[in-house]
Amino acid sequence: MIYALTYQVFRHLEGNIFGLSAHTARGKTYVSVYHTLPRLSLPEAQAIVASRFGQT
Repeated sequence: MIYALTYQVFRHLEGNIFGLSAHTARGKTYVSVYHTLPRLSLPEAQAIVASRFGQT
């Protein structure tokens, strides 16, 4: 799952990943991917995410 998240950020958003964090709470796991988007604005990145994954 972590590989899939980081690969999508790299491939579709051209992001530079500089950190990962994983936490557990109430039996669930949460993963955060910290990255920068050197070539995209936030609205452009949100449009790509919406078109590729159906969410913003």
